[in-house]
This record gives sequence, C-alpha cells and structure tokens, in this order.
Amino acid sequence: MEVQVIERAEMKTIAIKVGGDGHEVRRGWHLLQKKLEGRSWNNRNIGYVFVPEWQWASGVKELHVGVELDTDMVPRGAEKFVVPTKLYATIKVHGDKKHMEDSYTFLNEWITANGYEKDISKGSYSVEANPLKPINPFDIPADEIKEYDYVIYAPVKKL
Repeated sequence: MEVQVIERAEMKTIAIKVGGDGHEVRRGWHLLQKKLEGRSWNNRNIGYVFVPEWQWASGVKELHVGVELDTDMVPRGAEKFVVPTKLYATIKVHGDKKHMEDSYTFLNEWITANGYEKDISKGSYSVEANPLKPINPFDIPADEIKEYDYVIYAPVKKL
C-alpha cells in the first residue's frame, strides 16, 4: 500500500447530511441524485462521502454525501458544503472488506509513523472519493457490497 501526502484545494459541493452508516449514505446518494435531475455538476464520475473527523471521539453520527458544485443554485433539501484547503494523507482502496479495513489501519499507522497527526479539529473532514463508473458503489446495498474501489483523503497536520 502506498500513502501520499498532498494539499487538496478547497472543494465546493452540493451535499446532503445523512446518518453515519452505509445504508444512510446510499439513501442520501439516491435522494441527492433525484434533486440534481436536469442539473449539471462537475466531475460526474465521482461521488463523495465526507466524514467529520472530530466526531470519532464519540462515534461518527452523521456524514455528508455529495458531488462537486457547478452552480450556486442549490436544490431544496441539499446544502452547499465546502471542504477547506487542507493537507491530506491519501491511499487507494481496491479490494474486499478486509482490504478496506486494512487500508484504514495502514493509513492511520503510517500517519503516526511519519511525523503527522490526524487533524480532528472542528470543521475537518476526511474525504472518500468514489468512482461512479464502471459500477456505482452507491447502487449496491451496504450489506451486499463485496468490493471497494475509492480513495481516502485523511486530513493531517505535521508534528
């Protein structure tokens, strides 16, 4: 597994806040898609999940699912959601559930071993960038998905 540290520019998105599990993410994704019918948005090949890092201490209760914003016109029931410019440790996940879990473990250990710490300050989000082609992972029920293919961006600070 390979980890890279990059600075990711501010990202403007249209998003929906959902509960903190895979079923809610998929429900939110489909609701967002209905709200976006007939509208254009950037990078139609990637769907995002945003995880509030400061919630890990007490358990993540809410996530945001979204797409890159192409307009300031936000549909009712969605929100303009901005992820600020930050430094991220990033890793590609491609494999089964065990590989996904191992990727998170590896990434967290790498961060600590390489002079960084996770940025868990209020307003700091990790980003999961999910390719929507050839298979949209949001179309596969959370309890049925067998293979994961996405990039994790974990916000970090240099020690």
